[in-house]
Amino acid sequence: METSLNAIRVFEVAARHLSFVRAARQLGVQAPAVSRQVAELEKSLGTRLFVRSKPRMALTSQGQELYLAASTGLKQIRQACDKLRNGDRQNRIKVITSISITSCWLLRRLIGFYQQHPDIDLQLTTRDSTFELDPKDADVAIVFGETDLPGVEQRNIFRETMIPVCHPAFLPAGIPFSAEALLAQPLLHYLEPTHRGDWRRLLASVGLEVPPPGRGASFNSYVVYLQAAINGDGIAIGWEHLLEDYLDGGSLCRAADIRLTTRQGYFCCLTEQGTDNPAARQFSDWGCSLVDRSGEYP
Repeated sequence: METSLNAIRVFEVAARHLSFVRAARQLGVQAPAVSRQVAELEKSLGTRLFVRSKPRMALTSQGQELYLAASTGLKQIRQACDKLRNGDRQNRIKVITSISITSCWLLRRLIGFYQQHPDIDLQLTTRDSTFELDPKDADVAIVFGETDLPGVEQRNIFRETMIPVCHPAFLPAGIPFSAEALLAQPLLHYLEPTHRGDWRRLLASVGLEVPPPGRGASFNSYVVYLQAAINGDGIAIGWEHLLEDYLDGGSLCRAADIRLTTRQGYFCCLTEQGTDNPAARQFSDWGCSLVDRSGEYP
């Protein structure tokens, strides 16, 4: 009896979920249809593939062997179909990241990547927050945190080094504030969950406590938060590498001579499909070569 590819596909989904009901939901059919396909496959192979016990099914040793072969084979088939559907992806990459690193740091440097790799087409997708990034359809994800996306290759671009920044005109006589004098100034607050405690952490590093919120405004967009500092509305916390263009250009300056390097930072992550794309690796190599790490913490 000939074994159909569709039966193998249904079996692979059922074996992955160890549930006919969840497999049926993914395949868009009824659970009895999945059960029937698996039963016909078992009949054609002359062996049981599942132990149908409650509360959860299990694979037999023969079922486990077939599942490993089926999952590998179907993955290769999907990859081949994607290659045919999308054409030659060797010179095409999809990159996703947040608006903050794109507007503050990446966008001004992309011309260097284009000059080094004029044959590569780059599609850049941005979100307000790295928490909103979905790497499924991308080759590269640039994310912020202590670690990368689970299950993907990652390389650190730069660590987070927090510094207080403001417009130069905000400083009296152009002289940076002492750490203690910052407490009397309007402190701007960034409401991203991982950054709500930034002022507390930065001031605690020099033995100070942040005053209760009262003076200064709060923002949920880092780009708007930064623009408020550039407009002279108060003092923000910036990330040294991220804002080096603003500091060098004079639109921002250090508000006080304090800094704190943490174990957080920006990571360049190759997704599952990106690991098979040479252009994605070239982009990762390029991005991670832009920062001088001589002064960074390990």
